Amino acid sequence: MATSTSAEEGTVKGPSFGNFRFFSQSGVSPLVPHEHWSFGQKRLLTFFWYLACNPDVVVADELVNGLHWDWIDACVDAIGTRQVFVSAQNPLLLDHLGFDSEDSVAHGFVLCRSAPAGEGRSETVWTHPDAAQSAEFFRSYQNGVMQVHDILRTQGLW
Repeated sequence: MATSTSAEEGTVKGPSFGNFRFFSQSGVSPLVPHEHWSFGQKRLLTFFWYLACNPDVVVADELVNGLHWDWIDACVDAIGTRQVFVSAQNPLLLDHLGFDSEDSVAHGFVLCRSAPAGEGRSETVWTHPDAAQSAEFFRSYQNGVMQVHDILRTQGLW
């Protein structure tokens, strides 16, 4: 997606999707061109376009920014069985994830931490939760009292 600028006015006209034009419509309302869509609507279109072009993997940075809760559910559902690499500071995405076993917890998260590397240096270490962490997380998740992000924070995993 690019932004077009008017040479005469020097002002931003809105998003440009090359030669493509997109419209939305709700019920019997008139068609709304993409230039008038909200930030979240544009992100939703872009994400679903990405999914259509990438059947095996998803790489996304802050996926939920600007998205309504129902749209987050739609995005998570649409990801399906793809391998997913997502960064998230916003807990909303995490709270839309589901787990059916300790194993799904162990394979569903990659933990990142800084560890000493000698001579005053540090290195980034990436690991999956171990068996004990996965079991503790899954027990808390099954209780249904806490959101996923709360469990991760309480257990020192996020």
